[in-house]
Amino acid sequence: MRTVSFPELYAMFAETLNLVEDRLESLLEGDHPLFFEGTVHLLRAGGKRLRPLLALIAARVGESFARERGGGAYSGEAPEERERRLVHLGVSLELVHMASLVHDDVVDAADLRRGRATVRARWGEGAAVLLGDMLFAKALEEISSIGDRLAAEVLARAVYEMSVGEIVQLGDLYRPVTCREYLRRIRRKTALLIAASARLGARLGGAPPDVERRIGRFGYYAGMAFQLTDDLLDFVGTEEELGKPRGHDLAQGHVTLPTLLALRDPVLGPEALAALRTRRTAELLPDLVARMHERGIFEESRAFVARYVAKGEETLVPLRDRDGVAYLEGILHFIARRKY
Repeated sequence: MRTVSFPELYAMFAETLNLVEDRLESLLEGDHPLFFEGTVHLLRAGGKRLRPLLALIAARVGESFARERGGGAYSGEAPEERERRLVHLGVSLELVHMASLVHDDVVDAADLRRGRATVRARWGEGAAVLLGDMLFAKALEEISSIGDRLAAEVLARAVYEMSVGEIVQLGDLYRPVTCREYLRRIRRKTALLIAASARLGARLGGAPPDVERRIGRFGYYAGMAFQLTDDLLDFVGTEEELGKPRGHDLAQGHVTLPTLLALRDPVLGPEALAALRTRRTAELLPDLVARMHERGIFEESRAFVARYVAKGEETLVPLRDRDGVAYLEGILHFIARRKY
């Protein structure tokens, strides 16, 4: 079966995604100038709207169960009400994601994101912290509008874990962490919010609890593949594609999978460890990246991504005959093959 491409997926769900976009823009009206200007700046920077899209696709799968006896909590809901809840969910997910990026750029002292000046670079660190707080508050309002306590709890837990992941990452700067520590960190930082997107989309679509949890597990594997790919692209992507300098993570002291694999390499290990211990990663970056290419480090990183993709595909096997599952597979393959 042909894999559905990301542009095709976006086009299929464009009508509801446009409602999410309209809702995001409507939230700007009547607020403080900083919130208005900062959020407009973020929206104009673009973005894949991956989390709202994943929620909508998962809802499509959930709807196939809602039409049957034994559907979930929302199995008997009118289509208009279901769409309303899904729009609120999509907006809350995107606001959480935007807020995390704003705070991330403060922690990393980053000047560029997606090729544009960060909020921190344009308005200062204090303003960026406060804008991130405001975005989180708006996300809380949006998830509350759904009227589902479990949805609010799942999102709150994902935000909490994301914050823990960021704190852990801050303490891990220039530290040769273990692979297990790294995977635990990206689970918190990235994968759990993507898992929440899939799970809550399926729930609002009308999936029964066991299917809701299964699709959430799929989202977790997709989220892990997403962050592993992100960390690989930091080394192999172009500045134009990334919207930031290549090797930015290592230059800032963030030890991600390619660096961990370099540390384990018998030839590269001592060189990579010395760069971390002396905090000369930015200075030594070009030579180190070239040597990582030679030693096959990036191919090994891609193999890690492939493992999580395979786990995601395996999770979907019992649902293969359901409407929308091919679209979940499509978004999984986009995540693994993307270049931005």
